[in-house]
Amino acid sequence: MQLYQIRYFLTICETQNVTHAAQKCNVSQPSMSRGIRKLEEELGGELFSRDASGVRLTPFGEEMKPYFRDMLALEDELVERAKSRRVERGSTLKVGIMNTLGTSLLQPFLEKLIKVCANTELTFVAPTGVELIEQMENGALDLCLSGYFHLPKSAEAHHLYDEKYLVSFAKGHRFEAMKSVSIHELEAEPYVRRLGCELLTTLSDILPGGYHPAVDVRFASRHENMVQTMILAGVGCSIHPETMPISDGIFQRPLTEDALHRTVHLLVNRKSPSQALIRRIVHMAQTHEGFQLR
Repeated sequence: MQLYQIRYFLTICETQNVTHAAQKCNVSQPSMSRGIRKLEEELGGELFSRDASGVRLTPFGEEMKPYFRDMLALEDELVERAKSRRVERGSTLKVGIMNTLGTSLLQPFLEKLIKVCANTELTFVAPTGVELIEQMENGALDLCLSGYFHLPKSAEAHHLYDEKYLVSFAKGHRFEAMKSVSIHELEAEPYVRRLGCELLTTLSDILPGGYHPAVDVRFASRHENMVQTMILAGVGCSIHPETMPISDGIFQRPLTEDALHRTVHLLVNRKSPSQALIRRIVHMAQTHEGFQLR
């Protein structure tokens, strides 16, 4: 049994005319008739009854028809899968990861991502939230993980998880006696700022009345190890997303305001040439247990 014979059979079913079916398959009528006869001989029964009005399916043909449809659909699926694999080989995928995302959730996901992209050259960048959105809008990234409050209009966004923000401070700080801390408590408070922190730059867009605490910045750095060192030294407090690893000796309390949380999305560049691979990554991300638990 050959796939071309199955195509002949299904085309005759569609047109109910051997001549029209042969034209549609770009073969001669005798060639199509021979192909159908060989198929009937192999199966041991007639598929069509022939009379002056044309051809009709026999009961045996009716029984075989759904199986032939499934076989042809499977062939089409295999061809498409093979095409997508050929595209992946030798292709590249540039992935952005917002620099304040917690590594405790990222590592298991990235391990799966690397396996899914086994035939693809992966490149990772970890810019700030603002820089990440700019790179997505400019088409410099194929996809990214972002917890930034503003989503680029040009990207396709898939929700992954939500997380709270926590105030971080050293032992003995006045916040240690509190169960939670209002953002208003940070007014004039000595503060260690993480440069590129998305929360402080967007507070006025989130809080009622455009409120933004006037913190007393005593130290600022892009390097998280230096930020946490200064917190431990008692230079000031800071704000961290709850999934970010924190050094031993740093205490944390949740912020009181419900609005002060963030949603982490997987953003997809709709114009990326690697759409087949990206769809698999999206499915993997949406079913990743580490994200579903949050």
